[in-house]
Amino acid sequence: MSLTLKHAAALVGLSAILCGCSKHVETKETRSPDGRVILRIEVDESGGAAVSDVTSAFLLMPNAAPATKKLIFKGSAMSAFNAEWSGPGVITLSYTNGYVSACVPKAELSAEVKVSVLGCK
Repeated sequence: MSLTLKHAAALVGLSAILCGCSKHVETKETRSPDGRVILRIEVDESGGAAVSDVTSAFLLMPNAAPATKKLIFKGSAMSAFNAEWSGPGVITLSYTNGYVSACVPKAELSAEVKVSVLGCK
């Protein structure tokens, strides 16, 4: 079977499309001061030039399945975003600009574990 110029061009185009769809997500995790909860920040940079990066913050229990994570913040085109533990059950968010689509001021992971989120604008 011979590869024609038309077939070669189609393969190059297909590989360019597939490579452009790769997902790049930066993840950072920190534990609460008492070690009971993990704060996970994910920055999804896979949108390319036409779509802004999406920043999400989740809470989850140590050793829990990733599917159990609770969304506490989601925004796009965020500038100077920061989320940190201010105490055992308190997270403080800060950012200068961006478009916030979700910000949950109180999250409950279990009957005993509740977290307050400060800085929702």
